[in-house]
Amino acid sequence: MHIVKRLFALAASLALSACATTPQSHELIWPVADEPLGTNEIVLADSSTSVFGNNTDLGIVQVRVRFNEDNYIYKVAFSASDQGVEPNLRDTYEVTVSFTEAKLNLILRDFSFAGGETVVGVEGRKYIVSPWHWHAEHYLAVNKPESDYAKLIGTSFRQPAVKNILRKLPSWRETSGPVKPIRMFFSNRRAWADVPGVQRLKDNTLAGESALAAFEDPESVYTQYFGEPHGAQVAEANRKKAAEAANQAYRTFVYQSFVQLTLTDKVKRAKCPSLPYMARSYDPPAEWYQQGDIAVTRANCLTELVNSYDPNPLISAYERNLDQESKLYASTYGIERFSLEDALDTVNQVVRDIQIAGERAQALYDGGDYWSERNQQRKADHARQAQAMRGLVQGLQSLDQTLQAQNRQTEANVRRLQAQAFNRPQTSTVNPKQPSATLPQPMPMDSLDAPKPSEAEAEKVAGNTAQSKDAPETPPANTVNATRIDDTEQHICWSPSPNCLVVGSEWSQMTEGRIIATYRNACDRRIVVKKCNERSDGSADCGTGGIRGGEAVKWATSNATGRYAYNMIGVDNPNKDWVCMGRTENWRDQPLWNN
Repeated sequence: MHIVKRLFALAASLALSACATTPQSHELIWPVADEPLGTNEIVLADSSTSVFGNNTDLGIVQVRVRFNEDNYIYKVAFSASDQGVEPNLRDTYEVTVSFTEAKLNLILRDFSFAGGETVVGVEGRKYIVSPWHWHAEHYLAVNKPESDYAKLIGTSFRQPAVKNILRKLPSWRETSGPVKPIRMFFSNRRAWADVPGVQRLKDNTLAGESALAAFEDPESVYTQYFGEPHGAQVAEANRKKAAEAANQAYRTFVYQSFVQLTLTDKVKRAKCPSLPYMARSYDPPAEWYQQGDIAVTRANCLTELVNSYDPNPLISAYERNLDQESKLYASTYGIERFSLEDALDTVNQVVRDIQIAGERAQALYDGGDYWSERNQQRKADHARQAQAMRGLVQGLQSLDQTLQAQNRQTEANVRRLQAQAFNRPQTSTVNPKQPSATLPQPMPMDSLDAPKPSEAEAEKVAGNTAQSKDAPETPPANTVNATRIDDTEQHICWSPSPNCLVVGSEWSQMTEGRIIATYRNACDRRIVVKKCNERSDGSADCGTGGIRGGEAVKWATSNATGRYAYNMIGVDNPNKDWVCMGRTENWRDQPLWNN
């Protein structure tokens, strides 16, 4: 699988390299003036490097390589562009050198700029220069590929790249001179810090004076720094391999003799529904109710299993087979032993799962009710708006008909008056140079004898107009008029004083590593508390619940570190816990542990 991934990355890199050219906008000269390059050294430089798969210019990267036939060391100089970021001395980095001529990539991983120097190079650019680095795994890939440690970590896939590049470097030095422009990719490895393989490669890298010594005498330096730890890792792997049969025999015995009698196995075989997700605000109320039903089904399923579970057969089987279990475990290596106490303690975990499922169901049902009320309110509002609009339209239609009738009568009167003026006999000759004093003057519209509408028509117009302005906002008979009550009237969210919650923790006398955190409400009003205990694997064991005034609750976690965290909000109405929790800052954030 690793070889396939590497080949895929190599193919993608070669494809990018084939279509990309290295910009030559900056003069590429090793920035440290007092470090002249030797004949067995070359600087691989890229004036516009980027992250693999991204064309953003991060800045200038120069890799200075000192080499011989089967060994090399390198140091990196980096000058950030306007879009780039200066290296963090606490992080490790990776440079991929794309050798298109050799059809290979050289990946220089997990080197650091810590212990390096800051210099000003040509053009006044600031460079961060790393110390010399030497990779033990690359050395083994070329010189000791058959060693036990090389086989253990699988260095064979690096051998062709390193060997071919070491053969190419001398000819590149002769043809290109001391500086060879080449395509490179540069990236921070912070996100990979917890990956075991990355940590191993970092542990197998030397920097500074030890790297220089490894170039001169790699065999002695390898033995000095890595002989003992690599030998121990090989011995550990061989011991685990030798114990594989014994480990499998122990696991089979434990499962057949004990595990099948545990509540954990019963829960697994019962296939109770998983804890449903919390529906979203844009989901219909039916989705909220459906997820709530799933949570109830899960709680009922687990409750039935807990009520019907009898631990006595497990205890009896453990007593009968304890000697055989001890013998088999003595032959194992590197695996965890079955614990009767932990198996019995799973009842508490299942009870906690039931409580969580119940809380989730309540929250989902409350959410469904809330959004259902909101939807009914919207429907009622829309119905009232539609009713008012229909009344307004009807009133406007009646008014328009009345106005049209009035306009027709007015136009008839105007035509009648104009006809009378035209047919009136002339009493004098009009002087064409003087305006005629007998021409009819235009009459105001209000003075025309337009017929008045009947009283019934007037009442109809007035009624329609009034309805369009003051139509009562009542929904139709088939619409629920659900007036929304303001949140502050329906439930109360309040901010409790830090003194309201008294928190303490203790270790169980029965099981080492089991924390019991106690939360007591010292105030009169009810508060909701999110309680979290840190497990030994770094995960958080969290739960949420209400505590009435003067009462206390406990939150227990096995295999814990002893650290705990909590958050709280005051809620007087238990049905509205989820609303107040949603308004509490950082409620869903990663816990901030107490120490």
